[in-house]
Amino acid sequence: MPLEESPSLDKYKDGIPEPPQDSSQQQRRVRVLLLASFLVVLMLTFANFLRSPISGQYLGTGTVTGRVFTVNGEPFHGEIVILGVNRSVQTADDGTFLVERVPSGAQSLIILDGKGGTEVRVEVKSGQNQNVGEIIFVGTAMPNQ
Repeated sequence: MPLEESPSLDKYKDGIPEPPQDSSQQQRRVRVLLLASFLVVLMLTFANFLRSPISGQYLGTGTVTGRVFTVNGEPFHGEIVILGVNRSVQTADDGTFLVERVPSGAQSLIILDGKGGTEVRVEVKSGQNQNVGEIIFVGTAMPNQ
């Protein structure tokens, strides 16, 4: 090495400088951080999907059955709707109902007559029948339109 290319002593007046960081190690840290961030976002997205009403369309469906009575003990005649999905049935003459292909997960069962409705929460499991038992219909009046 020629003398003109050698480092000057001024460069070393405060001690020997730190060697430059290995860029491959820094790139590896960035990759690990990006991968960890991606995994966290993926897990949060999946958790949010599981809580959504459409998850049952991909994770399976079940059925919901039960029987509805009026406060007078008479069989209820009205409509049963699963909130947020396109599922509804009319009750039979004896107040029983069967709603098929209900997405698995937490669902809201809405019982309606011409004047009002009431809500019953139900947990539907894929491939299974969830019997909600006997329900007494006490309608909440809907506002006039």
